[in-house]
Amino acid sequence: MKAHRHNTVMSVGAVERALESNAPGMKPEGLVCYGIGRIGSCRVARQQLALLLAFREQWKPTHTLVYDPVLCPGEVEALRQLGCCIADRNELCRHTTHGNTLFFMPHCAMGLYNNLLWANWGPTRLGAVVLIGNSFQSYKER
Repeated sequence: MKAHRHNTVMSVGAVERALESNAPGMKPEGLVCYGIGRIGSCRVARQQLALLLAFREQWKPTHTLVYDPVLCPGEVEALRQLGCCIADRNELCRHTTHGNTLFFMPHCAMGLYNNLLWANWGPTRLGAVVLIGNSFQSYKER
C-alpha cells in the first residue's frame, strides 16, 4: 500500500481507495487502535479519534479495540461510551488477527510495529492485516 507522509491529510476515502487498489474487495472485520494519545488534552489525538470513528462508520467492523497506556480513566470511559472496547492489558501490539483487521497506530514506536507483524507472521494472518501508522521511512531517517 502506498505510504502517506506524516503531513498528508488522511481521509477514509483515501484509505478506501488504497485498500481497493492493493487488496480488492477486502473489508476490515476488526478495527484495532494502538497509541491514539491523550484525547482529553491533545487536539491531534481527538482528530485521530475522529478518523478512527469514521473508519468504524465506513466499515462497520464487528469490534473496535483501543489501547494506549497514557489514557486516563475519564478517557477510557469516554471511549467506552463511544462504543469502543478497551484492552484490559498492554499487549505491546501483539494482537493476533482473526479475520481482516485494520490496525490504526498513530503514535507507536518502531518496536510496536515489529511486535504486530511478528504476532501475525504467516501468509494467512499477515495477508489479513491492514496497517495505518507512521511511515517506516521516518524511522529510518531518525
